[in-house]
Amino acid sequence: MNKLRFIALLGSALLRSVMLWAILPVISNACPLGEGSAFKPLQTPAPFIYHSQGAHPFSLIEPTNFAINNLGQLVVIDSEAGQVKIVTLQGQELTYFATHGSSPGQLLNAKGLALDEKGSIFIADTGNHRIQRFDTEGRLIKTWGQWGYGDGQLNSPTGIAVDQQFVYVSDTGNNRIVVFNKKGQFIRSFGSFGDGDKNFNQPLGIATDGYGNVYIADSQNNKIKKYSRHGQFYHAWGAGGHLPGQLSVPYGITVYQGLLYIAELGNHRIQVFKENGEYFRALSLDHIDTTQDDSKIAPINSADIRVHYPASFAISANGQYAIACEPQAIRCNAYREGKRLATAIMEDSTRWEFGPSGQHYASSIAVVDGVIAVLNAEEHSIALFERTQIGNVQFVSTVGGFGQQAGLFKSPTSVAISHAGHVLAVSDSHNHRVQLFNIIKNSQGVLTGVTFKMSLGHFGHAVGQFNTPTKIQFDEVDNLHVLDFNNQRIQIFDKKFIFSQSYPLPSAGNASIIVSDFLFVNKNKKMFINPSSKVLAIVDKNNNLEQKLGERSIKNRKRQMQEDRFVSPSHMAVDKDNNVYITDQGSQKVKKFNAKGDYVTAWGQWGSGNGEFYKPKGIAIDKGIVYVVDYGNYRVQQLSVEGVFLGEFMIGQRRLIAQQ
Repeated sequence: MNKLRFIALLGSALLRSVMLWAILPVISNACPLGEGSAFKPLQTPAPFIYHSQGAHPFSLIEPTNFAINNLGQLVVIDSEAGQVKIVTLQGQELTYFATHGSSPGQLLNAKGLALDEKGSIFIADTGNHRIQRFDTEGRLIKTWGQWGYGDGQLNSPTGIAVDQQFVYVSDTGNNRIVVFNKKGQFIRSFGSFGDGDKNFNQPLGIATDGYGNVYIADSQNNKIKKYSRHGQFYHAWGAGGHLPGQLSVPYGITVYQGLLYIAELGNHRIQVFKENGEYFRALSLDHIDTTQDDSKIAPINSADIRVHYPASFAISANGQYAIACEPQAIRCNAYREGKRLATAIMEDSTRWEFGPSGQHYASSIAVVDGVIAVLNAEEHSIALFERTQIGNVQFVSTVGGFGQQAGLFKSPTSVAISHAGHVLAVSDSHNHRVQLFNIIKNSQGVLTGVTFKMSLGHFGHAVGQFNTPTKIQFDEVDNLHVLDFNNQRIQIFDKKFIFSQSYPLPSAGNASIIVSDFLFVNKNKKMFINPSSKVLAIVDKNNNLEQKLGERSIKNRKRQMQEDRFVSPSHMAVDKDNNVYITDQGSQKVKKFNAKGDYVTAWGQWGSGNGEFYKPKGIAIDKGIVYVVDYGNYRVQQLSVEGVFLGEFMIGQRRLIAQQ
């Protein structure tokens, strides 16, 4: 087995979150898919699934990357758990190593993994901005790298590949590729931010082919780029879109026998290309009973040819097994040889279709005086709603769409509305800017839509510039605070949107860089979510740490469940009494703390009923109503501050339809 790789979007999350943070791909030089083979799901998928009802013997919280070792075993990174697990293809856990943290051998939101020819495990430790090398037993061999822009420094590395001589790293936050030898010594780097052939915008997956060629998934430029190991550019292909050969957020790359297998998050599919970029086919990993030739294949039902946000993909050395991990679905699926591999020349003869608002899988929300803005990073848009005086919620319009022009977005991650109710702000993360819109109401005070006002910033490291802005928030006097994620700072703009000042993230070692959300509790206190360490930090006005929420106390360490702790905290909101509400998408709950940081209560459980959640994310409070984005159920729920269900409105129902 050669190697493998994955990658995840920070953001929150994240990418998403993540930003997309969140979630991303694998890359692997693996082994052959036989021309006449197909892969069926294993009959026991349960070991690969985790949910709030309890964990199976082999449980995963966020499986983002994996490889197949020389023994035919899976080596899986669970980013949320901070562990690397080694399991059989049947799902039997054999061992695991690593814990959350920043000490040598610990992992913080790690996203990339690769194996060399001897089975050594190389990990892109994303949150700690470093590379760690372990032996086949999980013993630490070497650690190198730190946050920065200089030679040998890294900024949120996500993809990693290894050949006989070198280690290749997608230095995502710095928009470049960094090459080391296996001892961790810096060799070279190539690339910079931009959309040209020799530029990158959020490079994620990376793979080598054994002949000195390096392939990079340039995720936000929707291209695959081929370089030599020395950084010489050879070729690029791809363009944004859903047709065969087009790409939407390419992540995972697997190379074998002259073919590249590309896992696309945006198009929910795996496409196959020749090494010269020529489109070859699109894969279906689900069983399709057909005897037609490749050019005429039609699925039994449209769902058969879809995987859900595939982030990683690999093939076993004997070609009998293929595995795909889907972090958003919290699962990895294994497939084994059966009938021939089902393909579809026109893979996108089926597509995702959404409800009347054009929205799907919302994440962030802002509400002020009944004006509701709901963000959907997948559709690069904002849905505007209004809560009427009689309590109904009405859809008003959709803002945005994919693009670089004013008023369009590339993977927006956060929305905010000024307290005066006049301005809508959107963090346009992968355009490296914040866009502002005027909120328009008619003479009766009814919301009619928004108009473009202005943009703040562009890519860079100077004041007023951004490198992947994520969370945004207006403070009590309507200064705008922007979490400039890959520059490790928060920048403040005054009420006229002129740059005022910036301040660093709270210092707690390297952990401070994995902030996914922040909140003003009052003028003297701020809160920060570190999703990887599952802790909320409360800091004073001078950025000094005062308190941490979610830590397990020594005296309570033996308790099985602690409601005041977090599995995967996502977003925060504060009410008029300075009570803080946190969505915990891992436990499917909303958790409430008072202004002193004392735990008050929690509500919710896994499900789709009233007051139940499937991955609660964004949260906002307006006039005593708590609005919670129920991500997996495609809706926003409205609850009282005591957790009593008041109502819901749909953001868009997912359905698959066949296109003629």
